[in-house]
Amino acid sequence: MTQPSGGRRWQVTDVTAAAGGATLISPGEPLAHGAAQDVYGADAANHLRLFTQNAAGPWQSVDLSTERAPSVVFDGTTVHVLVIDTIHHLRDFFRTAGSWHQYDLTAATGALAFSDPAALEYGGNSIQIATAGTNAHMLVFVESRIPGSNPTGAYDATALMGGTALMASDPSATT
Repeated sequence: MTQPSGGRRWQVTDVTAAAGGATLISPGEPLAHGAAQDVYGADAANHLRLFTQNAAGPWQSVDLSTERAPSVVFDGTTVHVLVIDTIHHLRDFFRTAGSWHQYDLTAATGALAFSDPAALEYGGNSIQIATAGTNAHMLVFVESRIPGSNPTGAYDATALMGGTALMASDPSATT
């Protein structure tokens, strides 16, 4: 992980050593928000691992205990890490007031997910997550900015568009 130091020089930090955490076996996905820095990736036990540093404090390592590649999105106030667990539930790990919480979007909608999620913040009021559904159609979950506060929905985007094509790969989100 590299980070600007004093605005002119770059410094290299071994985040794993600094946090005393497990070694990542997947590429880390960095996210900077405000004065905080986060890196997400999978460790050797296939657990989602978060390395985080708030402001100039020490690096910390947190095991989010999931097993699929994460999709990370920042909605302007909260970091969301979206993953699919071993029973095909789409889960949103999010941090508010300095602690991590979890919201099971599959339990809220009844829709199972079968590919790595692709998330984006949409219009300042929702997070939309694309994944493959049980029938290999594009499934889109729509979640309010504050998980659990408004109804969450899951929609078969392939059927809504009148299509019949099956997904051959994981979706990708762009903003």
